[in-house]
Amino acid sequence: MSMRLPIKWPGNKLAFASTLARHAGLKPIDRDPVRWTSLFGGGMGEVFGLLDAGWLRAGDEVVVVEINGALHNFWGVLESSPGMLHQALMGLPASEGWQGHYETLRAEYNARGTARIRRAALFCWLTRACLNGFWRENRQGQMNQSKASYDVLVMPSLSLLRYRARQLSFLQRHGVPALTHLRNRSSTELRDVVYADPPYLPLSRTACFTGYGPIPYTSSDRAQLQEVLLELAVDADTTVLLSEQSTEAVKDWPKEVFQRCRLPVLRKGSALSKGRGVLKEVLLVSRQNLEGKKLL
Repeated sequence: MSMRLPIKWPGNKLAFASTLARHAGLKPIDRDPVRWTSLFGGGMGEVFGLLDAGWLRAGDEVVVVEINGALHNFWGVLESSPGMLHQALMGLPASEGWQGHYETLRAEYNARGTARIRRAALFCWLTRACLNGFWRENRQGQMNQSKASYDVLVMPSLSLLRYRARQLSFLQRHGVPALTHLRNRSSTELRDVVYADPPYLPLSRTACFTGYGPIPYTSSDRAQLQEVLLELAVDADTTVLLSEQSTEAVKDWPKEVFQRCRLPVLRKGSALSKGRGVLKEVLLVSRQNLEGKKLL
């Protein structure tokens, strides 16, 4: 498929799904089932990539945790009504001159009075029409990103929507904060793999964690998440994977618990036209997975 994801979302996680699979110890054949938990699931690129390549398959339990309500509405509509979603998308401007409709359609989306399918279509359209493909909301939950400069927009095909809809029926989606999910999730007899891709530390005093949704992710949230992930990382039955900036922030994760591995792709990290640009990143992998033993 020429377009593999139905929405455009920050992260580019589809590109390194196979890297995550290898570091998680997944095998395409002859392995016991696992429970894969994706924290800060976003556009679910790595989950779709793992399913596409057969790294995740029947018998596995796949859990996606994401607090953004717009994403939950979109995935719910896609799973239940891919044909109606496609029909709604085809009614939105995509040919030359689409930019003239951007502010009107963004205002309609922000008014929150539209029906569920129409709102999902507007969300999908805006993710593809906004600047740099970076969704951005203010504290009131209003989408406030400016428009891109593409000549035309490319919308997902009906076949892609139906394909992803079938995969969504295989997943569990939870609209709660990552910490809440980790502290309240049920026990399992499956081997646990937890992948976290949280917002990164701001690179300046004026930067803010808020951007992809109205609920801010604070430095206090990060510290609490780190505490919980460290507890999981030393568990012999759990593999923890974590995307992190290759900056001073990576030093917060102790080397005796996490190995630092290179991510083979570049990811942009700004919702602004001029901002962070391309991020240098590492993938942190709990060492018990590599050494096959409990650490502490």
